[in-house]
Amino acid sequence: MVSVSIIIPTKNGADVLERRLKSIYSMDCLMNDVEVIVVGGHSTDDTVEIAERYGCKVSTRTWGS
Repeated sequence: MVSVSIIIPTKNGADVLERRLKSIYSMDCLMNDVEVIVVGGHSTDDTVEIAERYGCKVSTRTWGS
């Protein structure tokens, strides 16, 4: 059961995304209760690949499109 959802909206944020995800997943108390959703906003860098490597749910959908 997920009790916490963390949503990270980003576009071409690969340069900082991995640090954010490492920080989130280093909190042992959250490991069983957290889902991380990365909204990639049509990123053209490694944002989606990094998010998938960490097991995040990934959306590339943007609202209004």
